[in-house]
Amino acid sequence: MATNAINSILFGHTIMNDTNSNNSTQQEDDLKKPTQHANFSVAKIELEDDREDEGSQDEYLPMMSNQKDIRVAIIMIILGTGYLFPFESFLMSLDYFTVLYPEYKIYSTFPFVYMGAIAITFLFFLKFPNFSSHTKRMVFGFGFYILIMIAVPIINLTSAGGSFTSYIITLVLMILTGVIDGFVQGTVYAIAGLMGPQYTQYTQVGVGLAGIIVSVTRIISKVSFAQTAEGMKQGSLLFFLISAFVILVALGSFLYLLKLPVGINIRNSQLKKPAVSSPSTKQEKSKRESGALRFIFRKNLQLAMMNFYIFVISMFLFPGIVLEIQSYTIRPDWFVIILLTVHNVFDFIGKTVPGFVHRDGKIPSYPVLWAITLGRSIFVALFFICVYTKTFTSDAWPIVFLIIFGFSNGYVCSIVMSEGPRLVKRDLKELSGIFMTTSLIIGLTIGSTLNFMVIQLTH
Repeated sequence: MATNAINSILFGHTIMNDTNSNNSTQQEDDLKKPTQHANFSVAKIELEDDREDEGSQDEYLPMMSNQKDIRVAIIMIILGTGYLFPFESFLMSLDYFTVLYPEYKIYSTFPFVYMGAIAITFLFFLKFPNFSSHTKRMVFGFGFYILIMIAVPIINLTSAGGSFTSYIITLVLMILTGVIDGFVQGTVYAIAGLMGPQYTQYTQVGVGLAGIIVSVTRIISKVSFAQTAEGMKQGSLLFFLISAFVILVALGSFLYLLKLPVGINIRNSQLKKPAVSSPSTKQEKSKRESGALRFIFRKNLQLAMMNFYIFVISMFLFPGIVLEIQSYTIRPDWFVIILLTVHNVFDFIGKTVPGFVHRDGKIPSYPVLWAITLGRSIFVALFFICVYTKTFTSDAWPIVFLIIFGFSNGYVCSIVMSEGPRLVKRDLKELSGIFMTTSLIIGLTIGSTLNFMVIQLTH
């Protein structure tokens, strides 16, 4: 019964338009055939003639189609958790970094520099999606994450901890982590886009789960040591070492994925790229890739704009503005932990709900999604009132606002991220996943920039 329950949870969600899919034998054959996404051969005719509605419906089916592989689903959840863990680890340590560097407003500076680094990486990634193999990007990226998770607390454990020098070194390590995050995150969503929308949703569940895990481990590490300067340093070291272990598990999961049929298929699809041997071949390849990007832009534009605006609002307010809210009854360092945990929990719930509510693949209409997306603008007024006035004198008010704020962020993001690749043919699903993630990252970057400016101006 436990196995049935797990399968029900993981595979309740189905893809729209699957009624035209082949039988299981044909799908297994399909899985063994490498896709030629690198040269966008199918996309060429569609782009030039703008006849995207013609052709076999099967061409729009992802690699996994109707196949529900519990191993792949769990791996994508773990990868979603793993790629976000460094950012969430830094985020949940802001109480510690704020005590260590009180004059630098790191809760605003950290998202600003981190998201800026990711944005630059993603713009490069979007232009050159095949500059390196999935395996190289993931192995190097997760390996680098582990080193950073060990290095950051050790630097701040030394006698230089708390100095301007250690602050700069910490920021540089955060920036480098952001650069690597761009490559790892882009690769995870590119792979998920190839597999199918339900696997993108599993990745989103993993992203939300990352927030839950870091919240729990941060609370454990915080209560396990005395609330002194030395105790906070030791608690921070334990917390980052746990984070390094979780990332190691994610790396192992990816290596296991490569041994599964879908992993072999993805690897083969990259190995089958045609050699570029002449200027004319290079020009043709460049033309095809530019045409593919324009096509995806047209198909995914509204979803990308929703994704963009959702994260402009989210990063503008959280964590920078939200963590400015003062508690009337709770100690400041614990109130920070509570606010971060509440957001992470309900963001996770929001990311998980579509897999249950929209099992038949019938997502809300675009007007409804736009209404939720634009409606979140009200949180700008609500959180500013919490910070700069005494209108809400109970700690419950900002927590209630944060519950709705986190849930709506997770819900809309989960839907639009999985829907984008579904709208294009298999050859373009990987690039569509990268495009949708780029819109998310640009939104995060602009939001964190606005937050940084407001915090600097108001202090």
